[in-house]
Amino acid sequence: IGRLYFLQNNHRKLALQKMKLFLGYVRDRYHLQTKELDEQFVNQLVSRSEIPKTVIDKILLFHSNIENSQFVSENTLVDFHHEMEKFYKNCK
Repeated sequence: IGRLYFLQNNHRKLALQKMKLFLGYVRDRYHLQTKELDEQFVNQLVSRSEIPKTVIDKILLFHSNIENSQFVSENTLVDFHHEMEKFYKNCK
């Protein structure tokens, strides 16, 4: 699916799909509710994952910006992917 969205230059759909997978991972691994991505959620995720708050804040900022945009550039998608990779590679 991701490759299809990428080939169609539908970077927004791909980024939103990546965020759904990320939130599913957070729910499964850390048993956190992901309905409200507020400060309490961020603090709990920082504590459980041992990932710096700055990384999680960047992921959530990217998500918010992508959700509110009609178009997402390839560079934005790549930056979003890199922030998520930091999380996945370093989480406990």
